[in-house]
Amino acid sequence: MLLLGALLLLAGVATPNAAQGLKEKTMVDLKGRLSNPPQRRLSPIDIDDLLDTYRARATIKQLAVDYGIHRTAVTGHLDRHGVPVRPRRGWAPQVHLEQDRR
Repeated sequence: MLLLGALLLLAGVATPNAAQGLKEKTMVDLKGRLSNPPQRRLSPIDIDDLLDTYRARATIKQLAVDYGIHRTAVTGHLDRHGVPVRPRRGWAPQVHLEQDRR
């Protein structure tokens, strides 16, 4: 484990504490993902900007990347502020009519 931590430190994907074998929340797995990323809280100004940007036709995925938060956090902010979520592009609900079932 110490050798793996040292290699991750040299590769620039771990902190010195993680390289020493100490428990570290930001330890990166072999695919480059954070095992437990820190929670990012947006300021009220950032939330207002996020809402305005969404209303200006930005996608939820695009906002998640721009603000460094998960896309469910974006939809949570939209829901809490009463902003209706647009359907995904290319997504169409399947309508089952009685005629189609026969």
